[in-house]
Amino acid sequence: MKKFPVFLLTLAAALLLAACGSTAAQPADADSSDPNLGKYLCTSMEVEGMSLNPDGQWIQLASQGKATVFLSEEPDEGLWSLSGTTFTMTMGGETVATGTLEGGRLTVDLMGTACVFCKEGTFEPAQESDNVSSDQAAGDSEPQAEALPDTARFSCSGLYSITYPTALLHPAGDGLTDLVSDDGLQVWVTRLDSKDQVASWREVAETKSTGQDCQNFESFQLTAAGYDAQAILYQGEDGWHSAVLVDLGKNLGRDGKDFYAACLYFAGDSREAVWSQDVQDIVASLDLET
Repeated sequence: MKKFPVFLLTLAAALLLAACGSTAAQPADADSSDPNLGKYLCTSMEVEGMSLNPDGQWIQLASQGKATVFLSEEPDEGLWSLSGTTFTMTMGGETVATGTLEGGRLTVDLMGTACVFCKEGTFEPAQESDNVSSDQAAGDSEPQAEALPDTARFSCSGLYSITYPTALLHPAGDGLTDLVSDDGLQVWVTRLDSKDQVASWREVAETKSTGQDCQNFESFQLTAAGYDAQAILYQGEDGWHSAVLVDLGKNLGRDGKDFYAACLYFAGDSREAVWSQDVQDIVASLDLET
């Protein structure tokens, strides 16, 4: 899942690229038959609890410990090593990523950004996702279009759910987004698990309007599930975005999952795509499951 405005990705990429250069590191197994070699696609990315759009980000692990990283406009080179399941990547003589690599899943702290990458062709099964509804997990892999109801429910961590129109959206099923439309609308559904994350969300929302790439910006106050909510709508170089924060004011989590705020994030190619009546109805449908 996961999903907060793409503009935060620029920060993470800048931190990473600043470390680029030539160096030597402990190489990984040079055997080209190493099952760990290959392209890993990013399925989630968070900075200080704020979820970013992972779409299009990847890491290529090659033989002789060579790595290629794509997080911005151009790929960059580095070196990787693996000791057991402990993964390390260096650039310019500095360690830029540490974590674990096992079973085609790469989980790393990448210059302060928490990232999960899955080897191409081996995305996480839906039932492992933190935000997959029971209906989706139990559904047919190829449902018949005529059998689809007018609306369906999507659950976030079993803590809250939204209703979406099936004529517009359907589960993405690729680990990159939660919901997607045939014409490119993408939807991420997530939660914030601390007061600090809520404060960070508001701070980012407040400063977004002054960003260099922000061409249009609007802010709204509304109500969802009986709670005060804040929505921002903006246009950047990469398209239109809307984000909604439903602040619960306290921890309503359970089963070991803290839950201070519900978040919805929409990305598309027009204002109408990300703040249509359908989008507003999705926000209004938010229902706590505590």
